[in-house]
Amino acid sequence: MTRLRVLLARLLGTLTGRRREDELREELETHLELLADEHRRRGLSDAQARLAARRELGGVAQTREAFRDTHVLPGIDALRQDVRFAWRALMRDRGTTLAAIALLTIGVSSTVVLADVLDRLLLRPPTHVDDPPRVRRIYSQSDGAPGRLVTNFVTLSRLTEATRHEIEAIAPFMNERIGSGRGADAARFEAIAFGEAYFDVLGLTPRLGSLPTARRPSNPDAVVISHALWQQRFGGAMDVIGRPLRLGQRTHTIVAVGPRGFAGVDDDPVDVWVPLESRITDADWRTSTGYYMLMALARLRPGVDLATAEAHASQVFDVVHQIERMDGRRPTYRLILGDLPPAHAPGRSRDTKVLLAVAGMSVLVLLMACGNVGNLLVLVGRRRSSELALKTALGATRGRLAREVLFQAAQLAVVAGAGALVVLVTVGVLVRRVFLPPITATVVGIDWRLAAITIAGCAVAALLLGLAPAVQLTSTRAQAPGRARSGAAPSRLVDAFVIFQVALAVPLLVGTGLFGVSFWTATHVDVARQASQVLRVSANFVDDGRPGDGHAAHRRIQARLASLPGVLSTALAQSSPMNGGYATYFDGPGLPLFNGEAPFVNAVDAEYFTLMGIQVVAGRAFSPADNQAGAPKVVVVNEPVARKYWPGTSPLGRCIRIRGADPCAEIVGIVRAQTMPHLDDRPGGMAGLILTPLELGSLLPTRTLLVRTSGDPHAMLSRLQAEAQSASGDLPFVDVSVLDEVFEWQMKPLRLGTSVFLALSALALVIAIAGLAVVTAHGVTRRTREMGIRLVLGAEPGDLVRLMARRTLVAMAIGLAAGAVLAYAGAGLLKTVLFGIEPGDPRIFAAAVVVLLLVGGVAAWIPARRTGRIEPSAALRIE
Repeated sequence: MTRLRVLLARLLGTLTGRRREDELREELETHLELLADEHRRRGLSDAQARLAARRELGGVAQTREAFRDTHVLPGIDALRQDVRFAWRALMRDRGTTLAAIALLTIGVSSTVVLADVLDRLLLRPPTHVDDPPRVRRIYSQSDGAPGRLVTNFVTLSRLTEATRHEIEAIAPFMNERIGSGRGADAARFEAIAFGEAYFDVLGLTPRLGSLPTARRPSNPDAVVISHALWQQRFGGAMDVIGRPLRLGQRTHTIVAVGPRGFAGVDDDPVDVWVPLESRITDADWRTSTGYYMLMALARLRPGVDLATAEAHASQVFDVVHQIERMDGRRPTYRLILGDLPPAHAPGRSRDTKVLLAVAGMSVLVLLMACGNVGNLLVLVGRRRSSELALKTALGATRGRLAREVLFQAAQLAVVAGAGALVVLVTVGVLVRRVFLPPITATVVGIDWRLAAITIAGCAVAALLLGLAPAVQLTSTRAQAPGRARSGAAPSRLVDAFVIFQVALAVPLLVGTGLFGVSFWTATHVDVARQASQVLRVSANFVDDGRPGDGHAAHRRIQARLASLPGVLSTALAQSSPMNGGYATYFDGPGLPLFNGEAPFVNAVDAEYFTLMGIQVVAGRAFSPADNQAGAPKVVVVNEPVARKYWPGTSPLGRCIRIRGADPCAEIVGIVRAQTMPHLDDRPGGMAGLILTPLELGSLLPTRTLLVRTSGDPHAMLSRLQAEAQSASGDLPFVDVSVLDEVFEWQMKPLRLGTSVFLALSALALVIAIAGLAVVTAHGVTRRTREMGIRLVLGAEPGDLVRLMARRTLVAMAIGLAAGAVLAYAGAGLLKTVLFGIEPGDPRIFAAAVVVLLLVGGVAAWIPARRTGRIEPSAALRIE
C-alpha cells in the first residue's frame, strides 16, 4: 500500500511538476537570500555573502535533481522535458519551422480533403440504409462488361420466388423525371418509381409518416417526398402528411417524408418516390416479358454467403433469359450482387477510376511534403552537430537524442494535422461542392472516420519525417571526434531526399499532361465544338397527358425564342441530338427484316443540319419542301449505317421501310456521325442513325427545340427559360439546358482529372522548389570557407556557382529517371479514361522532364549564385 501511495504521489508530482519545481526554486532562493543577509551582517561584501550562502546551502542543482527523483516518475518527466526542449529547438529557427509546417500542412490537407471526398462519394453507403452490407444492387453480365440489370417484372418475380432462401426481398424501381403544374407554377421533380419491397430492402426510418412496404402497400396515388423537398416546398410543416401533390396527370397524397440526408442510392438526388403503378401506362406490365424498364435492389438474408446467393441467382436468371442470338450463339448470363458504394461496384466507372488515381497522386504529394520536411530536419540537425556531440560527450544516449529529433517531427506533424483539419472545414466544403452530388456536398462536419484519417496521416508523417534524420544525426560516425564542426562533407541522405521528391513529382506532371491533352482534344472535336453554343428546350406533354399538343406548343415556343436578341437560329427535332431517340428496325430490297443492333431514328427540321453543323458527305440534306404534305418520303443516314448495311457501295437512291411502313423512303443523303466513340461506352452507343423529316416521319410525340446563340449559352439560360415558359399559360414545365450537358458525363472524368492533377502538380512544384532551394542554400552555407579558399587560389565565381549547383542537378537527374519509370508504370492505369492520346506518349514525358529541369535548375541556381559574391577575407575567418 505504501508503494502505491508513493507511485500515486509521484504521478501527481509529474502532472504538477512545473508548479512544484517553481515552488522549490522560490524556496531555495529564499533560503539563499536569508543566508546571504546573515553573512552581510557579519561584514562580508555582497558577492562574498552570496558565495558563502551557496557553500553553506550546498549544491542547488543537486537539490533540484534529488527533489525531482523523489517526487516525479523519471520516465514521464524525461518525456515531458524532451517535448519541451524539442519545441524550444523548433522555435529557435522560426523561419524553417514555419516553412516545414506550411509544406506539411499542404501535403496532409490535400490528402485528407481528397480522402473525405472519396469516402463520401465512393466508399460510404447512402445514409440511413439499414445494415448496408446486406443491401445489394443487381448487375448483369453476358459477353461484355457488367452493367446495371434492366429487365421486366416477370423476370424479377421469378427471381424473387426462386431465391427466397438466400434473398429476403428484391425491389424493382426505375428513374423518372416528373413535371408538376402548368404555366408559372410549373416545376419538375427527380423521381423514383418503386416496387412494393423498395423501402423494405433499404430499411429506412422516415422523418414523418409511414413508408409503404410489401406487408403494408400503399395506393398508387401515394407519394414519399424527400427531406429537402419537404423543407423547400412545404417549409418543414409538420402537418404535411395527407397533403396533395400534383405529379404529371395524377394528384398524389403525401404519406411520408424521407430521413434527412437520404436522396436515393444514385448520385442524382431524388425529390419524390411514387409507386410503379402510377407511372407505367401498360396495363399488362406485370405479366408482359417485353416491358424492359426496371432495375432492382436486393436484401440478403442474415448469414447468407454472397457467392452462394450470386451463383443461385445467376442460374435462375440464365434459364429465364436464355435466348439464341442471330449468330447462333447462346450467351451465358450472370448476375452480380454488387455493393451500393460505387468503388465496390463491378466494372468501375471512369469517374471512379479517376478519383482513385487522384487519391494516389495526393498521397504522392504527402510523401513529397514529408520528404521535404525531413530534409529540413536533417539540415537543421547538421547545424546542431556540435551541440549533439557535446551532449553525447556529457553522457546523453543515442536513444535520447533520437527521441528529441522524433519529437520535433511529431510536433510538426501535430501542428500540420490541426492545420489540415482547419483546411478541411473551410476549403474542404468548396472541394465537396466541386466533386460531390448536391445532396452529399451539403453534409458538413468532421466524423470519426475523417479524424482517424487525419490522426493516422499525422502519425505516419511524424514517423517518416523523424526516422531518417534521427538515425543519421545520432549515428556514431556523426558524433565522432572531429566531425562535430560545421564541415563541408555532403550528405547522402539529403541527396536521397532530393531524388525522392523529384521522382514523385514526375508522375504528377505526366498525369496532368495526359489529362490536359485529353480534355483539350475532347473539347475540340467537331461534335463537341458544334454543340458548344446550343441550348435545348423541351416540355413533356406526354407526361402531362396531352401528347398531341406537344408539336404545336413547341412551334409557339420556337417562334417566341427566334425573335430574341442573341438567338442565331432554331430547329425542332423529335429527340435531342446525341442523347436519346428511338431505336427500331428497317428493311428494304436486299436487306433482312432485322440485322443485329437497330439504328436510332430521329425526325428533324431542314434547319437542323445547319444549326448542328452536320457535314453532308454525299447527296443532300433535307429541304423545306421535304416537310410539306404530299412530298415524297425521304431519309438521310449517317456513315455507320451506310457502312454496315451497304458495305462497299453507296446507299443513295435506295429505298428503305422503317418498321415496315409503306411507301418506302428514298435515301437522299449521307452525313457524318455525331458521336464521340472513344468516350461513349454505352451499350449500343448512338453510332447508327437515320434522320426523317419531322412533319412527315416522326415516330414519337416528344419534341426538342434547339437554339443556337451568338454568345455564351449559359448566360442566356435563365432568360430563355422564362421566355419559353411564358410562351403559353398552359405549358407544363419547360426544361432549358445547354447541349454541352450531353457530353458532361463523358467530359467530367477528363475535367476532373485535369483540374485536380493540375492543382496537385502545382503543389508538388512548390514543394520541390522549396526543397531544392533549401538544399542548395544549405550547401552554400556549409562550404563558404571552402569557396573562400578556392577564390583566393584563383577560381572564377562562375565556376563556383556551377560547382554548388552541380550536385543538386545530378540528384535531380537521377530522380527524373526514376520518376519517368514510375510514371510509365502508372500511366497504363489511365488508358481507359484518356481520349486521343496514349498513356506512354513520349511528348508528355519529355515536357514533364523539361518543366522539372527548368524549375529545379532555377531553384538551385538562385541560392548557388551567392557563391560568386563571397568575400574571401570573410570566408576564411569562418570556423
